[in-house]
Amino acid sequence: MVKKAIFDFLLNWGLSRSERTLKNRILGFISEQRPLVAAMLFPAVLACATLALGRFPDLRDVVVMLVVIYLAVACMHVLNDVIDADRDKMKWPLRPLPTGLVGRVEATIYALAMGTISLVLAFYYFNWQFPLIVTLTLVLGCIYTAYTRDRIGYLTLIFIPALAPIGVWVAFSPQTIFSLLPWLLFLSVALHQIGHIVATEIHLPEARPFLIKPNRENMLYGFSVISMFIVGIVIYFQAHLHWIYLVILVAITVLVLITFVPFAREPKSINNVKNAQIAMVTYSIFLSLGLLLGAL
Repeated sequence: MVKKAIFDFLLNWGLSRSERTLKNRILGFISEQRPLVAAMLFPAVLACATLALGRFPDLRDVVVMLVVIYLAVACMHVLNDVIDADRDKMKWPLRPLPTGLVGRVEATIYALAMGTISLVLAFYYFNWQFPLIVTLTLVLGCIYTAYTRDRIGYLTLIFIPALAPIGVWVAFSPQTIFSLLPWLLFLSVALHQIGHIVATEIHLPEARPFLIKPNRENMLYGFSVISMFIVGIVIYFQAHLHWIYLVILVAITVLVLITFVPFAREPKSINNVKNAQIAMVTYSIFLSLGLLLGAL
């Protein structure tokens, strides 16, 4: 029960207590950030920065970059929850906004404060291009939640998280942003998002994909894994990475493909959905670590 409560808190699945005490409200504001999701990006950020510079970045730049990325992602999560407050009363009724633990106005102010700090740090410590990418990502994320997700389909999200490596790259090496490698990283993240989003949304009866025939979405999971592997091989040769990256890439690809078989057979099974989600998160973390180790 304790472990479940921790994950509920870190992923903002809902708090067990909704009494408006000071402690609960503080926990509610922190939970709204989805701390675990935001922090999971750290290995990818370090890997991308190392590839952009050709070496591991300075400690100060690492700390500032991680703070910028964390606050930007947290800002997007809170803004999305503000937009989805009424929708979440049915889907996530224990979240701080649906329970009234956190108000919509104060949540909006909270999100804008985090976003502003993120943009100021990005501009002051790096360059003007980096906060521009961050702003674009935040705006597109809000448009997705408010409009394109439900009216066009959930696969319209895939290119928004893929802007993360572009933002990190332009912060450390803006003069090489139009080289091939950063856009290979962009493509890799977009392909990963296809599998991750399908595994997250496919079991929801009202979820709509985009330009995909009904009941064929589960095949996209396998497509995304195979495509990521191919792009990963191209990245290996393009970036001249250490062989340890290739070993990790093969291992995690096999791991995720193992989950594809039961998921393809019964995509509506909650157990298969959870396993597919866990596999995709594991893939993202270990691929980023592989990139970092391979680039050092």
